[in-house]
Amino acid sequence: MTDITEQEKAARWLESIVYEKTESLTNRNRQLRAEIEDRKRIEQDLRSTQDELIQAAKMAVVGQTMTSLAHELNQPLSAISTHVFATKMAVKQSKIDKLPSSLEKIEGLTARMGRIIASLRNFSKKQSADNPLKNIAVSDSVEQAMQIVEGRARVQKTTIENAISPDLKINADDVQFEQVLVNLLVNSCDAVASCDNRHIRVHLLSQDNSTTLIAVSDSGKGFDATMMEKLFTPFTTTKDVGLGLGLSICRSILTRFGGSISLASALEGGAMVILELPTHENN
Repeated sequence: MTDITEQEKAARWLESIVYEKTESLTNRNRQLRAEIEDRKRIEQDLRSTQDELIQAAKMAVVGQTMTSLAHELNQPLSAISTHVFATKMAVKQSKIDKLPSSLEKIEGLTARMGRIIASLRNFSKKQSADNPLKNIAVSDSVEQAMQIVEGRARVQKTTIENAISPDLKINADDVQFEQVLVNLLVNSCDAVASCDNRHIRVHLLSQDNSTTLIAVSDSGKGFDATMMEKLFTPFTTTKDVGLGLGLSICRSILTRFGGSISLASALEGGAMVILELPTHENN
């Protein structure tokens, strides 16, 4: 009888311990699930905030280039007006043989305007950091970025060279990668504005099985050594007008692509920004 009673007590004690442990684990699991949900909400808030900052930086770039873009559109509009007048005169004078040439020029000018407006519209679209990465041609992204800053570059007599091979591809979000390039080209335009030689070049530095290095270099005065470490800090800028978010956002975008961004000096003495990206497996 005594043995049975002791066994019952031991069993009840074990049941009590198991119950307490189970209750403790249940509570702990409940806390962990709550913490996971909180972290998910925080991550979502951070992504939303980053999306808003990226969009704000985009609009800042659009604002900085708007004057030159207006000038870039005004030129073909004036030319179209001239060709329309010439076409009317040709019709009035029955010189029908001159019409195809005038119409072809008008068509070319409207196509040019369409490309500028399409590039601006595509660049201004709000993008989500959740968009899947895809295989994109680097050279095409450079050309799209050049369309955005072309007007400004022409006004300040700056040449932009796209030395990237059409075959070079990366896994990225095309609009976000284009934003990185636009930010860097605008920075380079600022850097060379006061120089006699104004040249910007986008080129491939090196490539192996794992890493592709793309550089944006300019003929400016280069980076101030005391500022280089600070330039990736948000709201740090050397410009009179600017949010100080450009390079910080570029770094965030490159990190999402599995890459990085760094600052260096070009062999000619100007600034160089290096984009390090994973090599696409089919390159």
